[in-house]
Amino acid sequence: MADRYADILNFILETLQPVGREVGISIGESTRLADELGLDSLRTMELVMEVEDHYDLSIPINLLGEVSTCGELARGVEGLLQAG
Repeated sequence: MADRYADILNFILETLQPVGREVGISIGESTRLADELGLDSLRTMELVMEVEDHYDLSIPINLLGEVSTCGELARGVEGLLQAG
């Protein structure tokens, strides 16, 4: 299952690379979505929609309140995939 997590994390990191370039940071597992990348609610929803489309799943809105880093988001998506 570690491979699935790595795949999900890599997808999230690749998706966020343009944002990282905009703010001038290198994005990794512990990068904070709001604090470091400055993702507002619109950009967060765009990210969520890309992840949902890529993995053909629905991310509950309450999950977003529980994640603050790229790694936490990847773990959340991994959990949804395992449950579904």
